[in-house]
Amino acid sequence: MRVLSRDKLAPIPSFRGKDGAGASGEIRCRVVRRRMGDRPPGKPNWSKIPTKKDIPLREDEWEKLIEASAIRDAAHGRAMSGQSERLLVDYVSQRSPDRRRMYEILFDRYGDKLEAYNAGDGSNMRNVNGMWEYDLTKAEARLVENFMNIYAPAFEAARGGVAASRRLYRKV
Repeated sequence: MRVLSRDKLAPIPSFRGKDGAGASGEIRCRVVRRRMGDRPPGKPNWSKIPTKKDIPLREDEWEKLIEASAIRDAAHGRAMSGQSERLLVDYVSQRSPDRRRMYEILFDRYGDKLEAYNAGDGSNMRNVNGMWEYDLTKAEARLVENFMNIYAPAFEAARGGVAASRRLYRKV
């Protein structure tokens, strides 16, 4: 049961630049005091949340991976399998803020009382029923759109090919 909820401004010293200017500046946190027996919010699943990664692939290599994943998913008859979701997270992580580092700094400060944070760069995260959710930044949203513009046509083409081969198989 939540007893107290408050917003605090929390500077993150590790994200400050050399001149003292904040890279992410002040962020707003929601910290909740819990009663004994309350479940803590749990840790974020970083395989499903984009966070800063440097994956040295060219755009054409990404396109091949995305198309291959779409074709594999179509062959199995399901869109956006777990493997495709992980590929999407890796693709988006190229331009993601360092959510993991920000979370770790705040968790070190507030522990399992940390419920959410709102950062000025749009890399917001919040805990909803034990699951961590996040907001996409504008750059991340563009990458999701690019991913789907590659994935969806490849999936539909492969699904059409699979359906056509099934019809041919039935006729023979």
